[in-house]
Amino acid sequence: MSKIEEIKYAEFPFLDRLASYCVLGNQSNAVNKKEVGYSIRIFVSIGMKNEWQYFELDTAGLILESPRGMAKQFNKKIRIVNMDEMVEAYRDKKINQY
Repeated sequence: MSKIEEIKYAEFPFLDRLASYCVLGNQSNAVNKKEVGYSIRIFVSIGMKNEWQYFELDTAGLILESPRGMAKQFNKKIRIVNMDEMVEAYRDKKINQY
């Protein structure tokens, strides 16, 4: 079993690609606390296509699912230790909306 690296949210390598969105006046934050765990939305460009992809984390901040092509590097290898602080830091911030 490989060792899990623990980082603070400020060390998350995709902070510059976090993405919130607003549809019909409803704001969705880039970082969310869910019923079980957390979700981090990032903006990605694939060829000519722009889209959102997600990191899904458990309640302890361990990354369980990553955007396409990133699983080998992140899944069950990185734990963000201060996810509640990240949720608060990005609450209601409009970033990388398109």
